[in-house]
Amino acid sequence: MKRKGLAILLSTVMLFFCACAPTEYVYHNTATVTTNFFITELGLMVIDVRYMGYRDRTAGAEISLAVEERMGDGTWSALFTKSYAVEGYCYTEQYTDWVGHLGTYRLTACYLVLGRDGSTDTITATREYVLSEGVVCSAAANGVLCRYLPNADCTAPGVCERCKTVPEKMKQSAHFPSGEVVYWDETYHYCRCDHVTPFGDPCTYIGGREHSFSEQVRGCLYCGYGK
Repeated sequence: MKRKGLAILLSTVMLFFCACAPTEYVYHNTATVTTNFFITELGLMVIDVRYMGYRDRTAGAEISLAVEERMGDGTWSALFTKSYAVEGYCYTEQYTDWVGHLGTYRLTACYLVLGRDGSTDTITATREYVLSEGVVCSAAANGVLCRYLPNADCTAPGVCERCKTVPEKMKQSAHFPSGEVVYWDETYHYCRCDHVTPFGDPCTYIGGREHSFSEQVRGCLYCGYGK
């Protein structure tokens, strides 16, 4: 019984000291680090970086980002790099860039989180993203992605910036003149047209349209010119 009581007493003392012991941090200056990496079907690469430290402990950070593309022979080719320093105990930022092909991409993010006492936490995060689907340029090979820009006259949904053609997978969109007539002459009437491509690109222009006449109606059917 005495041995059992002694064992209970020792256990209680150990629990007391454990409860009173200072908290051990995995990193001295860093509470959390978040790194997100993804690529859209049009090839827009998005990188999110964030760290959260402690107001009374963390002075800032040095951050370096590197994105690589996996080549056909299995090696990695550098695509995007950025290094910079920030101050403060917390920081968040988003970066965007374009990739040109279907394939596998790898982000390596290194955070050197600096403490006011001169200490440094070194945290490295690696993310991979496999882009297996996308709108591929019909005039190119090797999985080249097509990047879109709206046409100058807004009458088509877009033309590929890379291969200068409308790819086979392009979504079709009808477009008709609309808006208030600005002015007209003997041949054209001019109006403002606001158009949004299927990919969300806004396009605004002042364009001329030929007058349209009918035997039954005097004047242009659209603007009334010639009445």
